[in-house]
Amino acid sequence: MDGMRRGVRRHLSLLVSGTLVLLIGGLGLFASRSAGQQAIEVHREDRLQLQLRLAGLVDNYASLLGAEVVDRLAVLPAWSPVAGDPATVQRLEELVGTTRRLDVGAVLFSPTGAPLASWSDGTELPAQDDPGWTPLRAQVRAAEPGVLPLSGVLDA
Repeated sequence: MDGMRRGVRRHLSLLVSGTLVLLIGGLGLFASRSAGQQAIEVHREDRLQLQLRLAGLVDNYASLLGAEVVDRLAVLPAWSPVAGDPATVQRLEELVGTTRRLDVGAVLFSPTGAPLASWSDGTELPAQDDPGWTPLRAQVRAAEPGVLPLSGVLDA
């Protein structure tokens, strides 16, 4: 009988030990999965915050450069309404040379959206009837008075 009790106790102690090992292991597995999910969520939130902060910096920089162009335009003499006027082309060249926003060239549009003058640093500008000008013409027509409409493509 004593031998039987010892055997039962041994088996019982093995059963209790095994149960504790499984329980602790299961809790550890659950904790590690939970920590992994939390780490993924924190990483996603950090990445989103970084993207938002960078977008804000880009927006601020674009606004600053746009303000620089507007300030520079205010100092230049009045623009000629005559298409291809050499003085207007020279003013566009000066504007491009003195601003960081317009570093390749510029096109002056009339309020109706027709190009009046353009200047480029050697890069070929599309013809006036090129369909690529359509979005910029539409933006010029829709702009409020006194606001310099700059293409979203140029912003990007």
